[in-house]
Amino acid sequence: MMKFTNNQLLQNGQMCSVCGEICHWWWFAEIINVSLQAAWKLSDQEKLYFDLRESLFCPFCNSSMRSRLLADMILRTFNLPDISLNDWVKLPVSQKLSVAEVSQAGNLHEYLNRLQNLSYSENDSNDPNIALQDLTKLSYLDNSFDLLIHSEVIEHIADFESALKESLRVINQSGCVIFTTPVLWSRNSLQVADKINGEIVSHATPSFHGAGEAFNRVFWEWGGDFVEICEKLEVYFDYIDPHGAFVIRKIQNNLTKKPNLNDFSKIYSEFTESFFPMDLFSKIKYLIKKSLHLKRKYSSK
Repeated sequence: MMKFTNNQLLQNGQMCSVCGEICHWWWFAEIINVSLQAAWKLSDQEKLYFDLRESLFCPFCNSSMRSRLLADMILRTFNLPDISLNDWVKLPVSQKLSVAEVSQAGNLHEYLNRLQNLSYSENDSNDPNIALQDLTKLSYLDNSFDLLIHSEVIEHIADFESALKESLRVINQSGCVIFTTPVLWSRNSLQVADKINGEIVSHATPSFHGAGEAFNRVFWEWGGDFVEICEKLEVYFDYIDPHGAFVIRKIQNNLTKKPNLNDFSKIYSEFTESFFPMDLFSKIKYLIKKSLHLKRKYSSK
């Protein structure tokens, strides 16, 4: 790994939204292996984008940029964007929340596990000490939770529609679902595999995330039409971050007037048009700047 910084970080530092420490640099590492890059048909620039998203680790708590993004979404949703997740879980109001974490949300689990009413499960696990929950067939009752969280899961589920609708079913009327999933906005979504009668059918070269474990088999490669695909399924997002984080409010999905894509189209057009044509050095600076300021820029609206 190597240290990753810029002038702003060096001079002013940036609070890690997970642990709350002030960081003047992040750890960078190459996360995307050669086989995944080939299967996903990533250019070197696109690989770098995902390497940055999956690394830029906090030197204090080791949270990745993606984990901090998920923490940002939680804090933004509860109107507390200026504190850390470490502080948020200590609040009496947070301790009263009923929260479901379906599949461990990176090192956020360490902090979420301090909540009194956390229901933690895995979508796929061989550990007998961890509850199993199939995200497409959750065992929870309707309206059970204030918040449901999952990270980098739905791309590994053939029936992602059921996964999203089940997530909505088990949160209460004022609750929300927050999740992350990798998106390449410059492409269209592609279903690379399906599951028919319990058997996996490949539509393209099989690819696996993580360290190549069988449960990390990829079924969907999301592209710029991901939001539109979800809206056609009558799943409407309350907030979208171009780095692949999404917030669904149940009350928003129950309203007659649904949110539209107009505002979001401006965000992701700016993101893709500004990021991908740049030279390597400019890309790095741009992505760091985005990761530091995106929350503040759009949460003020």
